[in-house]
Amino acid sequence: ITERMKEYLRRGDFDGGVTGGLLVLKDALEGKAIEDTPWALYIFVAIFVSFAFWPWLYCVGIGLLKLLLLPLALAADAVTAVWHRCAAVRAPRDDPDAAALRRIQREVEGLSARDDGAAYEQRLCPICLDDFAAPDAAAAEEGPLLSGAAVQRLPCGHRFHKDCIDEWMQTAA
Repeated sequence: ITERMKEYLRRGDFDGGVTGGLLVLKDALEGKAIEDTPWALYIFVAIFVSFAFWPWLYCVGIGLLKLLLLPLALAADAVTAVWHRCAAVRAPRDDPDAAALRRIQREVEGLSARDDGAAYEQRLCPICLDDFAAPDAAAAEEGPLLSGAAVQRLPCGHRFHKDCIDEWMQTAA
């Protein structure tokens, strides 16, 4: 229909274009064949070319898509870089209580990891949570600490800073 109308419409003859379109519709309703072979040929060629060259067309299409999206990717990269810098500034600092809890957790994990029958080596005072200076149990009987205090071993085998256990025993008694 449009092919028949094009010639008239280009010349400015709108009446002729409408008449040409109506004549094509009349022929179609009467069952006459409408010549459409050029369009079928174009569609066949387009499908054949797309199947024959689809890898190349795919690569070119993806390449063009990437080139079109490159500015968006660069902008997103800049935004995330600023976001990470701001997050580093707003990051919470280490809490001293959390550090003490992590040390206690390591002590508990060290205690439960001794399934081989070896003696457990206590490395920190359970009261003040400070480290002992002497790493082995025999040297820590009455040995010096990092802070200069002494270590006391109870009959049960647990070790404490002498000052810590004395103060605790006085307040607990």
